[in-house]
Amino acid sequence: MAERGHKAGGGIKRFGAAEKRMGRAMNTEEEQNQFSDFFRQLKYREDPRHPLTEEERLSGAVNPLLFWYGENARDLPWRRQPAPYRVWVSEIMLQQTRVEAVKPYFARFMEACPDISSLARIEEEQLMKLWEGLGYYSRARNLKKAAQEAVSLYEGRLPADFEKLKKLPGIGPYTAGAIASIAYQIPVPAVDGNVLRVISRVSADDSDIMKQSTRSKVERA
Repeated sequence: MAERGHKAGGGIKRFGAAEKRMGRAMNTEEEQNQFSDFFRQLKYREDPRHPLTEEERLSGAVNPLLFWYGENARDLPWRRQPAPYRVWVSEIMLQQTRVEAVKPYFARFMEACPDISSLARIEEEQLMKLWEGLGYYSRARNLKKAAQEAVSLYEGRLPADFEKLKKLPGIGPYTAGAIASIAYQIPVPAVDGNVLRVISRVSADDSDIMKQSTRSKVERA
């Protein structure tokens, strides 16, 4: 990530370029305006004589990001009721799949498998039927395997422990972080491509976000 030591004025120049790059990535004029406002809330802190450190930029991004989320967060069923099981299923479905496409699948899945115990017992044929159209069917099979382990090891609950979550089939660092932080309010990172893009632009970092080393650095930040 970017380090302290930019030349005077360099911080503002690079910050402006980051704003433009993010703005071009937005789909509508409204979205571009929202993100321009977001960057303006950050840039008032930048002084050409004393460029911000990476820590200061990231710290300064917290309130604008929370404000933006409060104003623009989509109304999604798994957000309305962020129980661990619902967060988990939604995160697995959302891998490689658009949010709008997931909504009806999520509703059907919750009706057929309202909890971990029912998911652990479901017949594979019915499970595949519920998943039909989402693709990447190994995701569904791993859901059932993880549910069976949760029944066996944790009395039919997802553990409120980041490291234990990662040991369940199909749950990687991001999904474990999402479950732990959203459902259990545990302060652990959930770093996906969107997080990487925002942080790289806020911190004016040109590192390749596709590299695991970059992701790991952000997770440690």
